[in-house]
Amino acid sequence: EIDVFRKTDLFSNLYNAFLEASVVGTAIIGMQYDAQKKIDFIPLTIGQYYLSEGPNGFIDTCYRIFSMSAGQMLEQFGRENLPERVLNALNNDNEDQLFNVIQAVEPNKEYLSHWVNAFNKPYISAYFLENSNDDDKFLEYKGLSYFPFLVARWDRDLSSAYGGGIGETIS
Repeated sequence: EIDVFRKTDLFSNLYNAFLEASVVGTAIIGMQYDAQKKIDFIPLTIGQYYLSEGPNGFIDTCYRIFSMSAGQMLEQFGRENLPERVLNALNNDNEDQLFNVIQAVEPNKEYLSHWVNAFNKPYISAYFLENSNDDDKFLEYKGLSYFPFLVARWDRDLSSAYGGGIGETIS
């Protein structure tokens, strides 16, 4: 229903996505639910993400890197899921300290359509800190029923997951 989208920032993000797709060839908008179960749209720009497509030519994998403060991670992932270096920042009253976070979304190779549970979904989403070591745990690891990114390619290049835009022809 269109009213769902009117309560979001989708339309302003679509405008920016159209501009980016036309110039650099690829645009991407992430989708997630916030605490009030409202859909949030997150525009990404070139250099913040890495894409791959499945055998059908559709994008089915996205890795994105972005910064989050210790306070934001506490709110989104919960204290029990934070690694020691983030907890140290929080314990030292440094909620604004920034950390690079990576979200990886890819097809669940172990997906079984007849078996229903929280992890057995068509996609897996994992959040973790950049430069994590073996002692760090995932900030979040869960199954998703849908691919949480809208991806547009202006001029699809069949040899690449990325599209081409008019910016390629300007020298």
